[in-house]
Amino acid sequence: MSDVLLARAAQWGGVLSSADAAVVGVDRNGLRSLLKAGSVVKVAPRAYVLASALERVTTPEARHRLSTLAILRSFGERVAASHHSALALHGLPFWRVDPEVFHVSRITGRSGRKRGTLHIHESVGRTNLVVFRQSGAVATSPTLAVIGTAMADGVEAGIVAMDAASHRGLTSADLLESTLTAMTHVPDISRARQAFSLVDPSSESVGETRTRLILQAMPGSPRVVPQQVIHDRSGREVARVDFLVGTHVVVEFDGRMKYGMSGNRAEEDLWREKRREDALRELGYVVIRLVWSDLDRPDQVTQRVLAALRQTEGRTTLAGVRG
Repeated sequence: MSDVLLARAAQWGGVLSSADAAVVGVDRNGLRSLLKAGSVVKVAPRAYVLASALERVTTPEARHRLSTLAILRSFGERVAASHHSALALHGLPFWRVDPEVFHVSRITGRSGRKRGTLHIHESVGRTNLVVFRQSGAVATSPTLAVIGTAMADGVEAGIVAMDAASHRGLTSADLLESTLTAMTHVPDISRARQAFSLVDPSSESVGETRTRLILQAMPGSPRVVPQQVIHDRSGREVARVDFLVGTHVVVEFDGRMKYGMSGNRAEEDLWREKRREDALRELGYVVIRLVWSDLDRPDQVTQRVLAALRQTEGRTTLAGVRG
């Protein structure tokens, strides 16, 4: 019967519950055998994921999504994914969240509690819920998910989530603000309010959001303009840069691990990027390129940018900028 259960779990997207096991005659001892054999992984009480399904995903968000789907299945239709667990279902990125902690909110009932790494929150209104057609899973809306992430995981986690959701059109400043106003007396809502005050929908990735936060925290508060279009003297567009700091310092975030991925395409990209940066430098700009590892050393990034600002003081540009 275990083979039947595993086959059905594969059809369900790689997740199953203890109730699913019971239907096909697999009891607790049978589940323990599957766990011991490494065929399934237990992610919460009564919730399991096929080990083979977990092996096929590589990101924390994707692994968390699978586990969250298993947890939802174990509850039937009584809970919805919430907080950063809802982010995973909405395809939004994580930053500074614990992917081994799961959040659900009751659809019926009011009490909240914790079961180890599973946090069960009080119920939310059905108007704040989204049903995913393919999986049938239920989650809180993107707006409530990003607010909940800030409340549970902190301001920086909330900013990254709000930036991503706003950039993808899953929420808006008006919707975030009205929801925050309605939640005035909810504990920890101040974290979400602080995150909201720093949101910028123009950020296209977690790396850009983190870069912006570093630049905005620099001493002297230099002007930081994201997604700035730069033209030459004739009005021809030269580049859209991630950030223009002051008047002559361009900061670019490169989210690729390295240029040489494979084949001629990577070489073409590298050559195109080099020509673009050469054109910016010819127009009087200093270009600073950041990668993921740089963002873990914000003090060093700050020093590099401040040095570039000092280097370009009083410089006259040969280009123009437009928003």
